[in-house]
Amino acid sequence: MRAGLVGCGRSKSSQPGPANALYTSSLFRKSYDYSQKNYDVTYILSAKHGLMESDKVIEPYDLTPAAFLKKDATRWGAYVARQIRDKVGNDAYLYFLAGERYYNPILPFLRNPYQILMKHLRTNQRQRWLNEQ
Repeated sequence: MRAGLVGCGRSKSSQPGPANALYTSSLFRKSYDYSQKNYDVTYILSAKHGLMESDKVIEPYDLTPAAFLKKDATRWGAYVARQIRDKVGNDAYLYFLAGERYYNPILPFLRNPYQILMKHLRTNQRQRWLNEQ
């Protein structure tokens, strides 16, 4: 199994809704669409909710991994790694379409093989890369 893990975005709808519709940034939309087209399953990484299925209905919120203290980021990373194991097991190949503040706390706890797409690219460079795919 190949699972895309898409980082959520700061831009959100003001109304509750499915996670895949709540996040409204161009980078999120392009990353989500890329994952849907290329992988067996897509999950969304949320600073508040951890690993989410795309259709999970949630309320708008204001929390990003940038707000985490180191101990909070470590705790969040361990929690998300457990969620990944519960959802897809340890054998699924993971593809991160997210910034380093999302994937860095998770990696020490992962047992899965993984690839970080667009590593070290800035937001506008990520959008350009996704446009070219």
